[in-house]
Amino acid sequence: MLKNIFLVLLCLLCLAACERDTSPVGPSLEELYAPFSVAEALSTDKESVDFSAGELLFFSAKLNKIAAWRITITGQISGAIKVLEGLDKNIEASWDGGITFAPFFNAEPCIAVLDFPQEVDAVPQEVSFTLLSGKDYSSIPYSQLITDFESGLGNIWGPTNHIFVFGDAGATNGWEPIFMGVSDSLGPVSGAKHFFLNALDRDESSFVAGFWIKPPILNPDLQYFPLTGEASQNYLNFFLYGTGNDDTKYQINIIGNSGNEAFQASFGGLIDWTGWRLISFNLGDAEETNIVPDSITELQFLMFSNSAQSDFPVSYGVDYVMFTKDAPL
Repeated sequence: MLKNIFLVLLCLLCLAACERDTSPVGPSLEELYAPFSVAEALSTDKESVDFSAGELLFFSAKLNKIAAWRITITGQISGAIKVLEGLDKNIEASWDGGITFAPFFNAEPCIAVLDFPQEVDAVPQEVSFTLLSGKDYSSIPYSQLITDFESGLGNIWGPTNHIFVFGDAGATNGWEPIFMGVSDSLGPVSGAKHFFLNALDRDESSFVAGFWIKPPILNPDLQYFPLTGEASQNYLNFFLYGTGNDDTKYQINIIGNSGNEAFQASFGGLIDWTGWRLISFNLGDAEETNIVPDSITELQFLMFSNSAQSDFPVSYGVDYVMFTKDAPL
């Protein structure tokens, strides 16, 4: 009996001697239920920034509790937009001059607005600064601009071998093409030209239209796009223009041949926005197959009708197609 009592006391002493982590896990109850407020207003680390010189702009702010936040930067001349988002109490964000919605930023005044999507009564924060120059996309290390369409399609493409269509075309059945080719109708991302696909869905069909880009656009002797490294190191970037009508879907096919073994990877989605938007795809994220970067022979840009009604327009624009390595555009 005494032995059992001794063992129980020994166990209790051991438990009492154990170190316990008494630091709180997650926000305190006071913080959790406190009314939202901004403890320290939005600010930048400098009043002007030169992105062409490799500078960065840093934003900071402090909140009284963890909250979803969004910083929307708008060029006051270009109309370019960059969106930074996060979930934190202490906001620390950097910007390298890139965009979310085209066109590109230029030397111009900018306004950054910090708002809080889940805090309906929160007052947005605002700060102004000046861009001395926009980001120099042409100087990105290991980047390869495939086309910005400024020189049209190039003589090597010929008049028709870049556009393809599947489905019955006609004014009374299938679909009706309106315009497919190089255009300047949508406003520039960079320069003045872009590729534009525009058609009418005549009978609720799921027609497919599109165009392809092949390595000879860079050099008539090229069989493959000049990429190196692993798939996960390489990104395909381009700008896609949407009209915001939810009637158009896009699909990009990356096609190649490595060691006489063909591969094809695809990605895409619904175009539910208005204006130019940057799309960046990491080649390592392909689900259907393993992409071999130095064996890519073709890029296909497809357009699908997403409408359940006839006589609905479907369209999108493409511009500034570029491969980058180690980071997206």
